[in-house]
Amino acid sequence: MFRPRPPRLQYYNLPQHIRQLITAKRRAQSRWQRSRYPSDRQHYDSIANELRNVLSCHRSARYDNYVSSLSEHDKSLWRATKRLLHYPNVSSPLRRADNSWARSDKEKAETFASHLRLMFQPLPDSDPVNTSRVLEFPDYPLPLSLPPPPFTPSDVSFQISRLPTQKSPGYDLITSQVLKNLPRRAIIFLTYLSIIPFFERPTFPCCGNLPISK
Repeated sequence: MFRPRPPRLQYYNLPQHIRQLITAKRRAQSRWQRSRYPSDRQHYDSIANELRNVLSCHRSARYDNYVSSLSEHDKSLWRATKRLLHYPNVSSPLRRADNSWARSDKEKAETFASHLRLMFQPLPDSDPVNTSRVLEFPDYPLPLSLPPPPFTPSDVSFQISRLPTQKSPGYDLITSQVLKNLPRRAIIFLTYLSIIPFFERPTFPCCGNLPISK
């Protein structure tokens, strides 16, 4: 039979004589653990049994007071009834592909994995010619056009100073804070690396084809 449960007991809410018994029990237990004398063990068992009986009587009286204090005006009776009638939800077993039940955690995990594997499949390619053209487009050379306007290390430093500091790094794992602390010689070298490869082979870099993961 289920009973409405009163609030949990706390040490400082106990009466003075029960707290004194708890202190005496702890001291007797500590003394017996140090000495291992039979007399100390007997004294400890006596105090522990007395404390157990006193706590049982105190809980019984406290429960009687709690039940008698329930009222429908302050919603305490409704809360106790709701706590009494609350049952935990039990997860039902899953049915596998062979119509058997997955009961253990491992079987449930394997069933979920196989279900998600079947659900999340790539869509069929309806136009393979267009797909291959899109995949090969980054490797095509750029059309002939006017050369880009020249830029100096000062322009590179200005663009670096405008970078936000709260953004995560890109594929090269270099943060904007690192770029802002580069010396002047590193800025010049970075400008050289930015100009020369573009004129030698005007194509997209390989890292431009990779997905961006944030």
